[in-house]
Amino acid sequence: MPHSSGKLSILFLGSSPNQWQPLELTREFNELSRELDARCPSRFELHSRWGEPATSLPDLLDDYRPQILHFSGHGNELGGLVFEDEHGEPHTPAPETIAEVFAKSKGVVRCVVLNACFSEPQARLIAVYVDCVVGLHDRIADEDAIAFTQAFYSSIGRGLSLATAFDKATLQLSLRGTESPAVLIHRGASSELASMVLLPSSVDSSHGASPVRTGSLSARSPRQIAVIVAASFVTPLCVGILARDRPGGEYIIIAACLLVPIVILAALTRNHIALAGSIYAGVRSLDYSSRVALASSSRDPSSHRLRPPTRTAAGVLHILATRVGTRAPLGA
Repeated sequence: MPHSSGKLSILFLGSSPNQWQPLELTREFNELSRELDARCPSRFELHSRWGEPATSLPDLLDDYRPQILHFSGHGNELGGLVFEDEHGEPHTPAPETIAEVFAKSKGVVRCVVLNACFSEPQARLIAVYVDCVVGLHDRIADEDAIAFTQAFYSSIGRGLSLATAFDKATLQLSLRGTESPAVLIHRGASSELASMVLLPSSVDSSHGASPVRTGSLSARSPRQIAVIVAASFVTPLCVGILARDRPGGEYIIIAACLLVPIVILAALTRNHIALAGSIYAGVRSLDYSSRVALASSSRDPSSHRLRPPTRTAAGVLHILATRVGTRAPLGA
């Protein structure tokens, strides 16, 4: 069951073995799923497996090929993850053995979230082979663990970077009055992590970005405008010929003549509205840094005055064009 092209694949592993305090793992998974569904569900593949033994982990990575692996359950004070065996009893493999599984996954997994107590040592071993790993250096309450997951995937669903998602998740715990035990461990440089966005760049038109309310307007071609203008002059002439011998015909002719500038104005205005709608949609799709660049490009630095609208529009189109087909930040 490999993930579909263009989608972010997430595998949720829930483990709550016998003899350990029961956890609300189903609720955590539902909150995670709800956050992704609220953003753009067509851009994600979310899978879950429950009570899987550690021996099945290599096959799960091969079957699902997740880019994010989320383990939620218990951890012991020695840094091991508590899995369930075939009988539902607790089993804690050596952390080095779990890390070896990711070493052999050949770069499929980009991020691992270990939402389990004392999982930092395991996270550091996995981070040798995976770009980004989240672990906990201390205990965490069930409610806080769920809140962390909810905030983390809310940011992922918005297309934010892994570093930003982690920061927002730890902030959520602080707002709840809890000191976050979460740590973020990454393999590359901090600057790489800050810009690492796993969400595919394509946008499903039925979800995500708010639709631009331009109705059915579309720009008219010069030929269409010429036809409209010609018809606007011919129509009053025909009306005048037909109505000249009728009572009150002069009023009909005057009304028809008044329609000529109105029709021409409507044809030309339609083009401007359509262009404005396209530019508005483009600006809405830009990130914060691009909007700042756009604002700067519309100002003359020598005189601190706004540049002419034509130059501003050209700046908009230039920024939009440079961002097509690339995820690199503006100016990179």
